[in-house]
Amino acid sequence: MIGNARKACRYFGVSRSSFYRWRAAYEKYGKAGLKNTGSSPVPDRKTLLMAGNGTSP
Repeated sequence: MIGNARKACRYFGVSRSSFYRWRAAYEKYGKAGLKNTGSSPVPDRKTLLMAGNGTSP
């Protein structure tokens, strides 16, 4: 363990805000909190129209 967040962030090339966000996720959820879930892509307008009425544009 390094014991110094600033030094650890500099060494690994991550921002301190990312470090503290990751630390909070780890403390709350354990290893599962660090899993990269990504974000869902926002569907385009054409996809939304097709889903709304069941017809193709």
